[in-house]
Amino acid sequence: MIRAVYRDGKIEPLDELPAGWHEGEKLLVEQQESTLNAGELDRLVSEVEEAAAKIPDDDHDKFMAAIAEHRAEAKTWMRREMGLAE
Repeated sequence: MIRAVYRDGKIEPLDELPAGWHEGEKLLVEQQESTLNAGELDRLVSEVEEAAAKIPDDDHDKFMAAIAEHRAEAKTWMRREMGLAE
């Protein structure tokens, strides 16, 4: 089963599509009822925010540095692939 959302008049997949699917193939789509009400969603958001607040600043800084390094490496790789750099 593939999860998807309806946005701007189109159905957009949230998951990777199976390799066996082909362009123009007919699909059956069903609407999924939300299992969370507003109160439950607010409670979950609060739990995530509380957990995030417990992450030490040093860990956050290390994580952000790793993301920056990954982006720089990806840009370098893409420039090489496009023949823009050696």
